[in-house]
Amino acid sequence: MPPLSFKKMIYFMHNGTSYYDILEINRDASDSDVKQAYVTLAKRHHPDQNPQNRPLAQNRFLAIREAYDALNTREKRAIYNQKIRVAAGNDNGYGLLSLVNTLLSKSKKNNAV
Repeated sequence: MPPLSFKKMIYFMHNGTSYYDILEINRDASDSDVKQAYVTLAKRHHPDQNPQNRPLAQNRFLAIREAYDALNTREKRAIYNQKIRVAAGNDNGYGLLSLVNTLLSKSKKNNAV
């Protein structure tokens, strides 16, 4: 599966859904907790298990797979969490958003003089 795209993360954030929400886990979940949640939900929402509503099941199944791919290791969860903080504007002054805001504020100061 391709790497997690920033565009998809923004989509999920605007819909109030994080990958943690999709997998129904806490942010402090262990690798085994993430895997167990994935297996349980993937079985429950697999399109073959839901022939009466296959398109919805397929979309849900793909979202579960994407969430698992983004969160299945501690390192990937750290990257995801950082991207979420940056996208939400809460990067604690160390990320791209802070750099952009700093440059914009300096630009405004220079243009005001």
